[in-house]
Amino acid sequence: MANQNQQNRGQQGGQQDKRDQHGRQQNQQQWDDEQNQRGGQQQQKQQRDQNQKQQR
Repeated sequence: MANQNQQNRGQQGGQQDKRDQHGRQQNQQQWDDEQNQRGGQQQQKQQRDQNQKQQR
């Protein structure tokens, strides 16, 4: 499970870097929203599902 958490942290770090490269002022809010809709919620859901499986 530790592995999974590290993976997620790595992905989030990558998103942060990409955001900087895009330039902060340039529609950063829109980019953030898209990232959150696409990646964030799904990642959290997968994490929750796996946690529940492990607890059983």
